[in-house]
Amino acid sequence: MAQKKVGEKRFEGSFEYDGELKYRLIFEKSPIGLFQYNTDAVITECNDRFVEILKSKRELLVGLNMHKINDKSVLPAILDALDGKNGYYEGPYTTTTSNAQIYVLLKAVPLTNPKTGQVVGAMGIVEDISDLYRTQEELTIKEERFRILSSLTSDSASILTIQPDGSFKREWLSSALMVQLGYKPEDVDSFEKWATIVHPDDIDVFKRAIGTITQKGEKVTLEFRIKAKNG
Repeated sequence: MAQKKVGEKRFEGSFEYDGELKYRLIFEKSPIGLFQYNTDAVITECNDRFVEILKSKRELLVGLNMHKINDKSVLPAILDALDGKNGYYEGPYTTTTSNAQIYVLLKAVPLTNPKTGQVVGAMGIVEDISDLYRTQEELTIKEERFRILSSLTSDSASILTIQPDGSFKREWLSSALMVQLGYKPEDVDSFEKWATIVHPDDIDVFKRAIGTITQKGEKVTLEFRIKAKNG
C-alpha cells in the first residue's frame, strides 16, 4: 500500500509540473501581450509580446506600479479586475516607459484563490490595434471628403475600383443628377446597367470608352446621352 501511495504522489507531482510547463510555454509564446499584476496593481510578470507592444524593456515593466502610469486611460479596466470584474479598454494609449503612442485593446480578468474565492491578482491581455485604428481614421477622413465633394456638385460623379472581372465597386457617388433622372444608385451599379440607359445611337462609343478604361487603363473623355427613367 505504501508503494502505491508513493507512486500516486509522484504521478500527481509530475502532472502538476507538466501543467506548469505548458502554462509557461503558452504565456511566453502567446502572439498577444500578457501580463500579471498583484493586488497593489504592480506588474509581476509579462511576456515578450507585451514588451514589444509597449515598445519598452522587461526590466522597466516588471515592478511597475500602474497607479503611477502617466496615461491613466487604461487604469479603470486594470482596477476592475482587482474588484473581481472583467476590465475592458479600447482606444489610444501613451506608454509610460517609452512614451510611444499606440492604440490598444486591453482586457483584464481577476485571478482568485480557488479555495477562498479571494482575488489575489489579475491578468491583462493586450493587443496592438494601431493599424486597424489608422485604417478606420483614413476611411473616416475619406468619407468626409467625399461628403464635401457631393455637396459641391450637382453632377453625377463617382470614384470606382475596377475589379478583375470588369465589374466595379463604388467608393463614392454623387447621385444628385441620377436621382433627378429617376434612378437609384443600384440601378446603375455596373457598366452593363449603365449600357441599358445609354441612348442607342451612343451605345457603341460608350462601350469602346469603357473598354479603353478597363482594359488599357487609359484616360477617356466622352460625351453621350442617357435616357431618363420615364423614357
